[in-house]
Amino acid sequence: TYAWIGTADLDSRELTSRVESAGGSDPQSCSLIGDGRSVDQSPVGETFETGDVCRCQNVLTDPAFEPWRAAAEDCGFRSVVSVPIVHDGTQFWVLGVHSDRTDAFDQEEREIIEQLSEIIGYVFYAIERKEMLGSALELEFRSEAVAEPFPEVDPETVALSLDAVVPLDGARAEFVEYWRVNDD
Repeated sequence: TYAWIGTADLDSRELTSRVESAGGSDPQSCSLIGDGRSVDQSPVGETFETGDVCRCQNVLTDPAFEPWRAAAEDCGFRSVVSVPIVHDGTQFWVLGVHSDRTDAFDQEEREIIEQLSEIIGYVFYAIERKEMLGSALELEFRSEAVAEPFPEVDPETVALSLDAVVPLDGARAEFVEYWRVNDD
């Protein structure tokens, strides 16, 4: 019945919605984040803080969900799951999905939603890398040491360009860089 992607500023403790869809309802009235709400006040705050998958199978009876019951009743959802959007150890945002069924999000449904969040995480990672590489390609490097292996070539005619940066490990501490010299 409702889905969103959001983020949290853990310094200010504020939650922010990036995109949401409410299947015909007003997304603002269904939101568990935004409107200056804090991580501590949200039933999905644990996902933002710990990166754990969280779910509430019946929002009408769960005491922790009391402040959001009116929104749940207005929008017609009875259960919610929040899943971190992660790639390679980096949490980007959180994906939240709400259902009109109680006891929704069994193991199989959670696995599907977790796979979706992994795909979204990979897309965010790819976009971030593309933006980083795009700005790196615009940088100009000058080094006489780079031209030393080419003593017979005028240093002004040696053109270097960075083609790709690939992380070697999950910690992103080591990279392989692919450079192009004079388009070779």
